[in-house]
Amino acid sequence: MLRLIWMTSLVLAAVAVLTVLLLVVGRVVGGWTAKRYQRRRAMLVTKILSSLEETSPTQELLDLLRRHRSMATGVFTEIFELVRGLDQQRLAALAETSGIPQHLQSMLRQGSIPARLQAAETLVWFPSSESRAVLFEALSDRNDDVSLAAATCLADWHIEIPIAQLLEARKDRVGRSSLRLEALLARIAPRQTDDVLKIVADLAKPERVRVAAIDALARAKSFDLVGPLCTYASDPTAAVRAAVARGLGILGHPAAEGAVASLLGDSDWQVRADAAEAAGRISLVSLVEALSDLLADDNWLVRFRAGEALAVLGPEGLASLRRLVLSQADVPRRMAGLILAERGLA
Repeated sequence: MLRLIWMTSLVLAAVAVLTVLLLVVGRVVGGWTAKRYQRRRAMLVTKILSSLEETSPTQELLDLLRRHRSMATGVFTEIFELVRGLDQQRLAALAETSGIPQHLQSMLRQGSIPARLQAAETLVWFPSSESRAVLFEALSDRNDDVSLAAATCLADWHIEIPIAQLLEARKDRVGRSSLRLEALLARIAPRQTDDVLKIVADLAKPERVRVAAIDALARAKSFDLVGPLCTYASDPTAAVRAAVARGLGILGHPAAEGAVASLLGDSDWQVRADAAEAAGRISLVSLVEALSDLLADDNWLVRFRAGEALAVLGPEGLASLRRLVLSQADVPRRMAGLILAERGLA
């Protein structure tokens, strides 16, 4: 029995020593590999940047790029963000000669999720019929980020996106927070206005998507959208009404007066606050009385936004604030005093 215990102890000790040795060797090899990768990458960056000053790349550089195509793809992606004009054109030509676009297209079709995402984002520098075809295939990618990145790339080329089908295919997931979706809607809104308006009109769409569509339309900065947005001032969803108020404020057209006036009396405090800000941004002097009433609102932010709006509405707004400072009502008096004091007008 003692012999068995002794032998077991020796085996366990040997295993422990071997494990430590393997960890040490792995760490040394990993560090050496990482350093070699960084040296090779730095050399590649230097050679690519130097080639931009020459009329044509050397055969040595082309061979190097083809031999280390994956590394070169990442390097090209980073350098594209740094150069402009003629240097960017030369960089694109060098990448084309090295087969980088074809490598990206292959990555987008069969790479891992990070690789497909990188490919979808990087192909924007290589507009071609082949890249376009691969990106359209990627619109049905099983990963939402990849499909939205592909759609954004196509939108950057001013190619119409089947946004309705894209959302329908992800109807169970599009309600989640997605900065990529919001960015895509912002890109297509100026050219696919009707498609984005249909998203707003679809009450079955998730609230977040409809709000993102309204925000995108507002950023399109077209006065033609004032009327369509005003029709959603009575939407059943408070978040949508708040988005309408923000959007009308961004557009800044006085034709939104009626919609903003109705939103100032909304049952939701966020809608009232956004509407008050919009009234100030649009310079709706006719709403001074309604804004003055909001200085007695139950919500502090609503009172503050209404006071700020009055402060920018010229003599009429300032006169109302000064009257409220002398009011017997405590809440509006204090808010009016705060607004005037902040602006050195008390």
